[in-house]
Amino acid sequence: MTVTLDGRTVVQGNGAALTNPLIEMGLLSARVMFNFLGIGLGKSGLLQEYGGYEGDVMLKHFVTPSGEYLKSIKPEEACDFLHRTWPKISVVDFENAFKVTIAHANKAVAHLTVGPVREEDFDLKYRLASDSIPPLIEEFLYAKLGVEAPLWHQKMRLVPLKK
Repeated sequence: MTVTLDGRTVVQGNGAALTNPLIEMGLLSARVMFNFLGIGLGKSGLLQEYGGYEGDVMLKHFVTPSGEYLKSIKPEEACDFLHRTWPKISVVDFENAFKVTIAHANKAVAHLTVGPVREEDFDLKYRLASDSIPPLIEEFLYAKLGVEAPLWHQKMRLVPLKK
């Protein structure tokens, strides 16, 4: 595989030279966004409220136009909202997707540890967790602030690079 930008080769090798960093950054970004919303993973492996650390920017730090602070989302609140948004997907499926994605980001990417055992359908769980973030941000941040959300679902189109 060769990746070329502006006529210059920037990556050469097998496909993993590109896909591994993309997947790793996707996992980390998903974990960061879940933590921003107030969703974390306890040492027991169960979803829990994430309170954050000093210096973390979180949903609970934003203020509505009426002066009220937003509240972090509880994991069950997020999963219930998503199930109402996509009724064909169960609350348990959302919970499992969040757990696997956050656990893999924590153990296999963010820290040099022995990573978690591969879950069955882990790639589908990553996808479901990732797809869950835009509607959560739209509902629990943008809508409450009275701000128009970005067009998350607008299709992207590839634009040719200038030479």
